[in-house]
Amino acid sequence: MKFTTAALTCLLAQTVSAQTACFANQNFRIDDVGGECSYNDLIEGLEVRIENKNCDNSAQEELRLLLGVTTNSEAKTIIGEYCDEQFALQAENSKHLTDYVQKPDYFLEEYFHGGTKWNEEIQYTDENGIDRNVLANDASRVNSVYDGRAQNGMMLMPEYDGLGDCNNNAIYCCWAQDRQANDNNSNCAK
Repeated sequence: MKFTTAALTCLLAQTVSAQTACFANQNFRIDDVGGECSYNDLIEGLEVRIENKNCDNSAQEELRLLLGVTTNSEAKTIIGEYCDEQFALQAENSKHLTDYVQKPDYFLEEYFHGGTKWNEEIQYTDENGIDRNVLANDASRVNSVYDGRAQNGMMLMPEYDGLGDCNNNAIYCCWAQDRQANDNNSNCAK
């Protein structure tokens, strides 16, 4: 999860101690590529910022000063509450996977069970040299969703029968065939 600039700036600006904090009165952004919103990830991000700024404070000291608290425990509590609020806000604003890929629910359920043209059609070049059944075209929204919302937010996932009792609440695909021709990676490399 990204610590959004506006939200983090607002949180820190409420209690900043301008005399000794290196980042007092400055907006900055910390992106956590691991997807976590936590005190430890914020400290790691601040360590990088402090190193680049030649700040004499440790990351823990800087965060305490920015938050106007005296202990790491207080800072952890504030950041934990902030992260919980951001998580709840993202969950509240989430849409269903079907909205993102612009396919009806029954289509996705059938797809996850190995059906639909996304699984069954095989790419080929017709007698006029035109590529047909090109997955990159047919399912182009999937890459857009992956590169966008799936990397930076939440979406409501389907609960389909037959997907098993996955403790991780994840969906993955096992291909029984390769439907893309001429990509030299499986049975369609002809």
